Amino acid sequence: MTSQEGQLPEGVGRKWRQYYDSLRASIKVLVVDDEPVVYRVLEAIMEGAGFAVEVAESAEQALEMIERRSYGLMITDKNLPGMSGVDLIARLKETKTNLPSLVVTGYASVESIASALAAGASDYVTKPFDIEHVRKRATSIIDRNLLTRLYDRIVADLTDSFMESGDQRERVQRIGRELFAFKNSLRKRPDVQVVAAESGPEMELAEYLRGAGHTVTVEHAKEAAVANLGGDQSPIASLVSLQVRYPVSLVADLRRWDPLINVVVTSQSPNLLDALAAVEAGATDFFIQSVERPEALEVRVRRAIETSRRDRLYLKLIGILQREAAEQGWEIFGDILELVPSDHREYLERLVATERQTLPDIDVDLTDLFDAASDAPFEERRSHKRSSATEVEIWFRPLDARGGFARCWLRDLSLGGFFMRTDLAPPRGTRIEVQLLMRGDPPSEAVALTGRVVRNEIHEPDPDMLSGSGVLVQEEDQRKLEPLIARLEGDEQT
Repeated sequence: MTSQEGQLPEGVGRKWRQYYDSLRASIKVLVVDDEPVVYRVLEAIMEGAGFAVEVAESAEQALEMIERRSYGLMITDKNLPGMSGVDLIARLKETKTNLPSLVVTGYASVESIASALAAGASDYVTKPFDIEHVRKRATSIIDRNLLTRLYDRIVADLTDSFMESGDQRERVQRIGRELFAFKNSLRKRPDVQVVAAESGPEMELAEYLRGAGHTVTVEHAKEAAVANLGGDQSPIASLVSLQVRYPVSLVADLRRWDPLINVVVTSQSPNLLDALAAVEAGATDFFIQSVERPEALEVRVRRAIETSRRDRLYLKLIGILQREAAEQGWEIFGDILELVPSDHREYLERLVATERQTLPDIDVDLTDLFDAASDAPFEERRSHKRSSATEVEIWFRPLDARGGFARCWLRDLSLGGFFMRTDLAPPRGTRIEVQLLMRGDPPSEAVALTGRVVRNEIHEPDPDMLSGSGVLVQEEDQRKLEPLIARLEGDEQT
């Protein structure tokens, strides 16, 4: 494949592989613990998994190290001298430092779990910990983030090449209509299917998940659980009790019928052997009832649901872009299949074999495509227009940059994101920190957010200043936009 205008560069698959390998090789893990026996064990575990490791013996030392260099994961003890591990995570969250974290705690109380997860921890393990348990938890966090960055790169490269080949708006609208219809179909499916004995303790866990806001279905037999897959009401994730008959075989069958169903297995025994056997068969996570609390289960199930939905959406987008590429004679599908994990490969192959849907001819905006918080039905989403925001000033710069902020004005704003008018558009995929300020407001009223550039528009000539960037707002920051949007909508009504 040549590198002509409007085409992908030659050897793009090899470059994607090099990008992923370089990302993984660059990952450094920061271990924060004041006990040499503990941090040496954690250091050995992560070095054995192939990652470089650095150690800080206090939260204060960790903050200094994070200021100087980048890490892919932080493993911190909850109880540290001075600032605690939970306070350390909260401090990083306050400063918009995007660092996934695994908390090590001496006991699994409701309070310790809740405080760690509320502060922003990705997961936790309890002492005394099992070496394989820690390795699985830590590498799972790292791999999830690496795969998302790889998919961002593939989508950006494909999208940029299409934009160079002309007919931008028609293509973007066609892709957007298909993606939003697909996202709406995911929203209508049950969150999780629980597979357990009728009188087992897992029935209480099912009720707990319902109470946490999840849509839950329950099956007691392997055949019925597998039969639910593949249709419009196929669950996004599954919770499987290791006390049912042939649980490992059931996990394998669930994953065979739906390669992207995330399966969390639950066991009453503290012995990890059965849980790890289920992981080898395709389970994505496990929950040990005898040592962990239901709060931890809800976090893992919620993560399984969100990850499965996001993976399905990413792969749907990649599948659509691949189809568009094939129509232009670009042979890239083999390159993509070589890059992705086997379950994603199988899912992609099924997607590509599916016929294109007939969709309504309506305008869509791709800015909040991956916005998990905006899960209103497709029809309702289109009835809520984005608010005009030409009176909102924005100051922005790349995340973790040490330089000054660039200044411009918004065009429009929604809970999912915004479009800023600028001729200094950051590259697609750039994570930025921003300050939003309504015209005439004092600087103390500025709204601080973190976002990611998801598209750029360039107009030449541009007398009306239409060029700029669409930015997707980080999910935990979206509520900060509500007062500003309410003011804008109030101004529109008056």
